[in-house]
Amino acid sequence: METDKARGVWIDPRGAEMPLATWVEEFLRLCRRLSPSTLETYRRDLKKYVLQRFGAYLLGRTRAPPEAGEGGQYRHVSWGQDVSTD
Repeated sequence: METDKARGVWIDPRGAEMPLATWVEEFLRLCRRLSPSTLETYRRDLKKYVLQRFGAYLLGRTRAPPEAGEGGQYRHVSWGQDVSTD
């Protein structure tokens, strides 16, 4: 655990029971460098497209979709890059 903390990869398991909606509110509260209009756009879009469906999901119980690949990490794809697997 101490090694993970030193590397910056340790995740506090107490946060696993936090609903996404709670995390979003904390995130938005800490976004101090955003313009008021950007912050309002984030709030509107999160409420409309994310929180209605996923707001009650607990952070520690969510899983990355299959396309995220090994370890839940998405591959970086440049704009216009062919990503077909054929």
